[in-house]
Amino acid sequence: MSGIGVKRCPFCGMPPEIGRIGDKYTVQCVNPECPAVVCTMPLDTEKDAAEAWNNIKVPTKAGGVMKYEQFAANARNTYDDFCEIGGAFSRAKSVLAAVPDLVGKNERLEKENRELKKENAELKAELDDWKGNAEGFHPDAYMKLPLDADGVPIRIGDKMDVGGDCMTVLGYHLFNGELLLMMKKMESDIAIYTPKPSDVRHFKYAPPDSWEKLEEDASVGAQDYCANCLGIDIRKTLTSDDDEAFAKDIIRRAKKLAGIDMEAE
Repeated sequence: MSGIGVKRCPFCGMPPEIGRIGDKYTVQCVNPECPAVVCTMPLDTEKDAAEAWNNIKVPTKAGGVMKYEQFAANARNTYDDFCEIGGAFSRAKSVLAAVPDLVGKNERLEKENRELKKENAELKAELDDWKGNAEGFHPDAYMKLPLDADGVPIRIGDKMDVGGDCMTVLGYHLFNGELLLMMKKMESDIAIYTPKPSDVRHFKYAPPDSWEKLEEDASVGAQDYCANCLGIDIRKTLTSDDDEAFAKDIIRRAKKLAGIDMEAE
């Protein structure tokens, strides 16, 4: 008993033992033939447990000594409670022992999450650069696109004006060293056209002509008409040439609105 005086069991007279429950101390009778199962509450030191044991008295009640059956039942309940407390201490100790590992695992997961976010940001930046959103990236640098009659690049899917018809660019075709366009009028059309890029322009929707529109256009004068309606650079032409072009186009439009077949004439 480490020099600590502990009395014999008051019920069987056998020496008890000092034990531990977690980090607490308790004294209990270990005699299997003891008529009572009794032990102290778990206490902080061996000395406290010994003093508690030495102060155990045979329980009594008014009118005499408590019946053995009642005492044994109470003692058994107390013992069961102590065992349950001991189990709780053991489970708590196991949980506390696992805390450092859980904290370490959480720190590792947080670190991995930060690294994944950084990697994701880098991949997104590369994707933005690939899409042409980053500075210095020019998609057309990977392929020199063909130019239309106005010098505008022609891309697959563009709508082009081919002799007054609107056609869709399907792709490009190299023939005898010359790049041609592959085009068709409608999705259902099986006919494929291959004009030179420089022979076509991007399609621009124009509302149908009318007498009111013709009258409005004719009122602006020859030079403004040639510049805005015919696309003529009037800085490079004579006034007489502009007047002639103006008159011819007004007559052409008027005949077309009137339904006159100009080829028949």
